[in-house]
Amino acid sequence: MEEEYHRKAIESIQQGNYQQGLIFIGKALEISPYDPVFLAERGTLYLHLGEKENCLKDMDSAVNLEPKNSYRYSCRAYCRSWFKDIDGAIADYEIAIELDPEDAIAYNNLGLLLERKGAMEKAKRNFKRADEISKDNEEYKDFFDTRTEEEKQAREDQFKEEARQAEQERKAVNPIVIEEPRSKSQIAKDVFRKKSTFKEFIGFIRNGFKLKQNDQG
Repeated sequence: MEEEYHRKAIESIQQGNYQQGLIFIGKALEISPYDPVFLAERGTLYLHLGEKENCLKDMDSAVNLEPKNSYRYSCRAYCRSWFKDIDGAIADYEIAIELDPEDAIAYNNLGLLLERKGAMEKAKRNFKRADEISKDNEEYKDFFDTRTEEEKQAREDQFKEEARQAEQERKAVNPIVIEEPRSKSQIAKDVFRKKSTFKEFIGFIRNGFKLKQNDQG
């Protein structure tokens, strides 16, 4: 029975009906209250609905139920980043990589977060490792771009210029305190389920990655 509720919850999410999805996944959890997949999916619904506390509570529960599952940390990292806890997201991706050193996506996403912090050299090292792992690996075929060397160099030059400007802005405000970024990533359109379905997750990917300014600017 819980699988039927689960299926209906996924259908509701795909249709953008998050409140209805919340009802169905809630019914699934009434039957299987300690299912980490169900908890993570409910956390994702709360993410879509902007309910930070409930979202992170469910993601924490999923992590606690599967503390050796690197994907659980990656899911929570995305949620933390969405709610502007960049340091927390970085910490989660680092744990995910410790648990699964061959997870190219975790390296890539960690690199993106480090970029936002202005740690360009660390970001580049993570991107390099992601590229090394994903090279000739069909699992990551659709995740990493096929840009030319000229395009990659142009992107790297853009990173450097953005970092330089960010550093100037930080110094102008306060030479010690680093501002939190005022933008957030494009939200995932689908559910956090398990690593094998991560291709459905379109949050942090280098190819075409864009940041959307929040409503407050």
